[in-house]
Amino acid sequence: MTAMGQAQVINLKGGYNPVRSPALNNQTAFNCFVFENGVFSTPGHAIQVKISDTGEARAFAHSDLKKGVIAVIDDAVYYSSGTDYHRLFAIGTITGSAYIAENSNTSLPDKKSGDPGGQLLISDLNNLYVYTLDGKNEKATVDFKPGMITFQDDYFFAIDFTQNKLYASDVNDGLSWPADSYTT
Repeated sequence: MTAMGQAQVINLKGGYNPVRSPALNNQTAFNCFVFENGVFSTPGHAIQVKISDTGEARAFAHSDLKKGVIAVIDDAVYYSSGTDYHRLFAIGTITGSAYIAENSNTSLPDKKSGDPGGQLLISDLNNLYVYTLDGKNEKATVDFKPGMITFQDDYFFAIDFTQNKLYASDVNDGLSWPADSYTT
């Protein structure tokens, strides 16, 4: 116990994800809970936007590309800037896990198609969906069953749990997945 008015050091436990929780570090913490003589940080939101009363929240991610939050709820992908929300597009499943990854590189626009660059990639554990800044969305054609996804060093990566393989997309292109671009 400390006397009233005296500072007490409380250890910040666990790690943080700098992409999804950029403001969380050892100096500041938001939305914390106390457990076993320490404070565990949990990312959170300062503003709440109600999208659905009964929908299943399947995935959430901060988007540098869209400057807001991307959410997969039921069979749709939504974007929220904090005060309202917009439905971006529908996906093929309504329940279960979903994953979101982002290529926020807008310095490589596709001059032939007019795509301004940058892509959101959504996995619903059956398909991969790509959304671009110009509002286009397409289902990627792949010959594997995508699971968890991420973006690193100009490539999207997707795990195929059925074959125990890690697939890589073409450079900066979530729509192109070479069949021989995998490791086991």
